[in-house]
Amino acid sequence: MRISHKFRKRFDHGTLCNTNESCIDKSLRIDRRQSTLHVTSHCSHCPIFHSRILIFCATTSQVRRMSLPRVFVITGANKGIGYGIVKGLAEKLQTAIIYLTARNEKLGKESLDKLIKELGDNRHSDIRFHQLDITDRTSCENFASYLKKEHSGLDVLVNNAGFAFKNAASEPPEKQARVTIGINYNGTKQVSNILFPLIRGGGRVVNVSSSEGVIAGRYSDEIIARLTSPSLTVADIDKFTCDYMKACIEDKRRENGFPNSAYKVSKAAVIALTFIQAKELKTRNILVNACHPGYVNTDMTSHYGLLTIEEGADTPIYLATLEGNGPTGKFFYKRKEIDWNVPFVSS
Repeated sequence: MRISHKFRKRFDHGTLCNTNESCIDKSLRIDRRQSTLHVTSHCSHCPIFHSRILIFCATTSQVRRMSLPRVFVITGANKGIGYGIVKGLAEKLQTAIIYLTARNEKLGKESLDKLIKELGDNRHSDIRFHQLDITDRTSCENFASYLKKEHSGLDVLVNNAGFAFKNAASEPPEKQARVTIGINYNGTKQVSNILFPLIRGGGRVVNVSSSEGVIAGRYSDEIIARLTSPSLTVADIDKFTCDYMKACIEDKRRENGFPNSAYKVSKAAVIALTFIQAKELKTRNILVNACHPGYVNTDMTSHYGLLTIEEGADTPIYLATLEGNGPTGKFFYKRKEIDWNVPFVSS
């Protein structure tokens, strides 16, 4: 491992130790196979040398990950699956920093207090709260500025925040479309665009979608061809959602090749967005995947879901902690890749 001339000079002249100028042992090496950094110092007057050298020598992402905690951000995490993801990560990871974010500051802080008490001695990471409304650009930018100042970035983003009208909702189709797509697709796209520049190389992005986002049998052949085109762009997805909203206003959803449900359209858009994001971030070694958490017992499902919150959080946690050169640009269910253009069968 190379050490910059600037820091090598500081080491050689013993600037970390005012007592012994020869305190620096030259035996500094990195074992790439075991991902370990070996540092020794023969100076009894320099007890802080070992911790500081990790900071000064962090010239590779490998050493950085060893010396600094990873920063995780989970959106919409004050309840439901998001809450379960934060809980599962805090139990699984050692010394990570996990941000439980929520639109409502009061509810978010209450959830944080509840979670810390619930975990007790099983909490192995630092859980923090920060307000974040993915539909509010100012809120997203404020959070990005905070992350940059506090941590110089982040490592993992789990886009979990979402919304669905109840089946018996009386709001007109165009309002349901505007609100649902505004949160699930436009909000996810917005917070991603703002936070992506801060995600460090080797990071992970998880977009929590749904089996409702599967396109097979739900759209016209023309729409499916557009969504599965190798040349699909974000502008194409935007047009897809705008066409749906126009069809809602004109009351021509079925006639124009769409399902009635705005939730289905919003989650299909999120899956399609995932494929594009994965291509864009591949050069930075950032893995981007979407997943269906399952039919979970939450407020969103009116507690009809068959899975526990912990079970629903399992696949998002799996994707958020993928090791090495894992898959990217895929759609998962129960930790397995599934095809969004094949009818979904729950297992």
